[in-house]
Amino acid sequence: MPAQRNHKRVDLSKLFRWNHKLEIRDHEGEVVGSVYQRVLNEREIEKARLSALRATRSLRLELRNESANEYAALMENILQLDKPQKINVIMLEEMSAIYDRARKNADLRMPSPLLGDATLEEVENYEAAVDDYDEKVTQQVTELANKYTKELRAELEELSDEDFAVKVLHSMENQICVNFMSSRFVEEINWRSVYADPKFKNNYFRTYDEFDELAEETKEQLSQGYKGLQLHRGLLKN
Repeated sequence: MPAQRNHKRVDLSKLFRWNHKLEIRDHEGEVVGSVYQRVLNEREIEKARLSALRATRSLRLELRNESANEYAALMENILQLDKPQKINVIMLEEMSAIYDRARKNADLRMPSPLLGDATLEEVENYEAAVDDYDEKVTQQVTELANKYTKELRAELEELSDEDFAVKVLHSMENQICVNFMSSRFVEEINWRSVYADPKFKNNYFRTYDEFDELAEETKEQLSQGYKGLQLHRGLLKN
């Protein structure tokens, strides 16, 4: 008798938790309401990213507007820093570029593949060289990065006061915008993930501004709620 094929299908969707009902609690831990939350698909995440990007652009323009409060706050922060601290601000901003340059200039190639008639000892040496490759690359990149860091510090010390001030301002502006973009992107995702009904037909918030009026404690609960959802996004169709 031929073997019977098992036609029972496994419901993969049950392996992933992509939506839930989330209870909202007050500062005393009492439940004050509930919402429904689901994982966004890739198209929705892209909308959140673009919205965060536009908000970041607006912030950057305000940071450059001498009549804006954001500009005044930025300048006040800069005035509170001494020169070594300002140099550290610039170095932090440049560190990613420094390591990119070091990785690009690291001159260490993988061992050449062996020919088919290699001896056992040659194979042993080849495998040992392969095993050491990553460590040697890391060491070389670190050495180059340290060299470039010292060179940049020396260059900063030689800048005129005017050029140095421009460099500090640019670095502070970028760091503020990078941090803002990161946090705003998370918030844009969070408010879009919240619904008023279990069928996910009605968004709880109509705009980001409505979400932004929430207490920080409530925002954090929504953020943690979204993090708790688990899904391989490839299973969720746009």
